[in-house]
Parts: sequence; structure tokens; C-alpha cells
Amino acid sequence: MKQFNHKSTLLAIAMCAMCTNMNAQAWDGTSAECTKGDGSKDNPYLIENPQNLAWLAEQVNGGNTFEGKNFKLAADLDMGGKEHTFPMIGKFDKYTDASGTPIDNSKYFKGTFDGAKHIIDNLNISYIEEGGSVMEEIGGTGLFASITNGTEIRNIIIGSNSTVKGGCCIRCACWLYGRWYCRILREPRKT
Repeated sequence: MKQFNHKSTLLAIAMCAMCTNMNAQAWDGTSAECTKGDGSKDNPYLIENPQNLAWLAEQVNGGNTFEGKNFKLAADLDMGGKEHTFPMIGKFDKYTDASGTPIDNSKYFKGTFDGAKHIIDNLNISYIEEGGSVMEEIGGTGLFASITNGTEIRNIIIGSNSTVKGGCCIRCACWLYGRWYCRILREPRKT
């Protein structure tokens, strides 16, 4: 009877996983709708590539809140570094006008996003107004720039090759009610 070699099998699996990650393409600045999942808790929309993440940003910035919908990162993403500036997911634009009337033109993400401890690296986000000064007064700067009650964002790892320029520190994930709500920095992945 032939003995099964567990070490060789584990090595082969690890090499396949490494080859899969090496074939990941850097973001080219385009977007593509998620094609897997229905947004339910048991079958979330899968973000499989940088184009899917850009599509999410495009949709939220266009007014789709995805309230009650679920997203899950299905792979590590290479966002292309300085080649392309990533449009933040959402925009915080809530203020009181001169007459004292509260105005909220924010674009909120109201769904659930599970990063599944995948790495989003080479992310380049910059929120600078036309005059060249940082836009600190109207909103946040980060992957998720504006969320609200009921939003859940978890298990995101922003890689160390990422750059975020704007109203706060590097690699912040989201802005909530005028302050940084969650700072999700690079953390060790458990294997």
C-alpha cells in the first residue's frame, strides 16, 4: 500500500495559491459589474477584481446606497498604484447652510462589506479640491469615505504600498458623523 505524503500535497497547494495571486492584474482604471452573488447575506456580491471594486464606488457615488446588501472580497486586489487614482466609495457632504438649515448631499454606503482578510494594495486615493488644498471641511478621505448607521465594514486589509491623501491619515477606511470611525491598517493574515 502506497503511503500518502501530506507535506508534498500541502506544498503543491501553496504553490498553486501563489501562482493564482501572481496572475492578478493591476487595476486599469475601468469598472465592471459584479457577476457573482445576489447581495444576500448567504450569497453576497463577490468583488473578484479591481474593476468590481471600482464599479461599487461608481454605483455608490451615483446614489445607490446598497442598503441591506452584502459584498465580500474574493481575492487580493492590486489597485495599480500611482497609475490610477481610485474614486472613494461614497462622499461625506453634510453641513448647515447660512440660514441654519441642515443640508446632506452625502453619498453613503449602507450595506455590508466583508474584506475576508484579503489585501487591497497599491491603492491610490487623493481628495484634493481644484485650488490644491485638502478638502477637510466637507468630508473624509479613504476607501469608504462615507457610511452611516447600519453599515458594516470588516476584515479589510489595506496594503502598505497604498497612499491616501486628503483630510486624515494614510490608510483610513471610513468617515462617520464627522470623525474617523474605523482605521483599518495592515494586519497579519492568519494562516
